[in-house]
Amino acid sequence: MLQPHILTKVLYLRSERDIGKFIGTTVVVGTLFTLMLMIGFYARLAGLEIDAQDTVVREYLLHEFGNSAWGEYALVFIFITLLAAGMSTLDGILVALSAMVVNDIVRPLAGDSYDGLRMSRWVLVAVGVVGVALAWNPPQLIGLFAQKGVYGLAAASLVPVLFGVLVRRHIPLWIVMGAAGLGLGLHLFFNLAMGVANPAISASYGVIASLVFGLGGLMLTRPDTSPDKADP
Repeated sequence: MLQPHILTKVLYLRSERDIGKFIGTTVVVGTLFTLMLMIGFYARLAGLEIDAQDTVVREYLLHEFGNSAWGEYALVFIFITLLAAGMSTLDGILVALSAMVVNDIVRPLAGDSYDGLRMSRWVLVAVGVVGVALAWNPPQLIGLFAQKGVYGLAAASLVPVLFGVLVRRHIPLWIVMGAAGLGLGLHLFFNLAMGVANPAISASYGVIASLVFGLGGLMLTRPDTSPDKADP
């Protein structure tokens, strides 16, 4: 739930009163989502021997629902839902990526002397070209390959987005930049140099370190509210 295309949905809220509803909805939906992990256990209990990990959900659903007419209708509904979820995730990633490139990289360098909407469209075109190249000759374990970048983005963006939403006072730039760099750097270090093959684990190390750094920075820069420091 800390992935950027999900976490940035909080920026769509119209007022701070909606934050509680957003958090409650996230907890409920996240809990239901994690129940998908139980399919692997049910597939094992059903006696299925599935070689490819990425096909566990499909094979179990076919085993359970493919033997009756109503089961086939349920199967179609489930697969359409999974397809819609995948398209929503892809849409969120593309929108977040184009917005970050334009607002966080191009605008600070070029100012307002450019068409932001046109630039974001060209960013999407470039992402599409890279996506076609990868799909044409996909690397092994494409899921883990893709998650390296997704989880790296999550490790880098968690503290800036979370603190920007929840912390009401000014946050020094060095805290935001340091937390983002630490999260991404540790994720890449553990994944590429320390042999942690699962990017979710390496990103988790980065997220934890980033949070500790960010909270420590907030404690160090906490405004002094003691009575002897108050204005007369």
